[in-house]
Amino acid sequence: MTTNNEPNQLGSRTTPHRFAGNRPIRHGNLSPKNCSIMQKGPATNKSFVSAFNYVLFLILFSSISLSANATLLSRLNGLAVYDTDSNLTWLADANAGRGTIYDNDPYDLPTSDGQMTWTNATAWTESLNVGGFTDWRLPSALNPDGSAPCFGYCDDSELSYLLYVSLGVHHSNSILDGDPASLALFSNIKLGRYGTSTETLTHAWYLDTNSGFLNANGKGCRYFAWAVCTGDAESSITAVPVPTPSTVLLVCIGLAGIFQDKFVH
Repeated sequence: MTTNNEPNQLGSRTTPHRFAGNRPIRHGNLSPKNCSIMQKGPATNKSFVSAFNYVLFLILFSSISLSANATLLSRLNGLAVYDTDSNLTWLADANAGRGTIYDNDPYDLPTSDGQMTWTNATAWTESLNVGGFTDWRLPSALNPDGSAPCFGYCDDSELSYLLYVSLGVHHSNSILDGDPASLALFSNIKLGRYGTSTETLTHAWYLDTNSGFLNANGKGCRYFAWAVCTGDAESSITAVPVPTPSTVLLVCIGLAGIFQDKFVH
């Protein structure tokens, strides 16, 4: 196992995955009678338009707020969580490997705790079929540009990004200190070493959820496994787009123009 005397950087390569990227993923007319009623009093028209514009403002404000906060979304009937910022889907159960045939703690500790060797953790993720979706893997520890992992407290790897950015955990803090509403989307998050897909001949990178520290250790050591896949796992089943603030704004402006042209005289 790795000690504090090991080098801070290890040459790394990424284990090939089967994942191939994102999967393809009546208006009634006003009667003449109603129109004549609406045209009788300008004050009534202005009141109506003012009220309508106020409703549009509320819709716009709500949509912007929802869009800005829609970072983690429940997927596959609660079995997974999609991160709209990183474009990754995480298994909601952060210790789903517990009790499986891959749960082989090499130190003869209780074999039902979910810790396993790196080889078994990799095999477990590749065997998963969750909600009909099978392209699961261990998260990568590489930087976004594909360069070797950062050593220490960094938010560039996939698991680090979930910890520090999506869950809002501060450096050196436990993952359980994250945003409560976001954490509620997950279950069975453990404090310990979570393995990644990034490896050398003898070592594999991991992230310690006790502190958020990214490091490497022997492949024969024990790790928890948290399955992830690239893209929205539910996109091939149901597409639920999140409207951008600019789109909502354009729609509201268009609707306001139509109603003002129709009712303001």
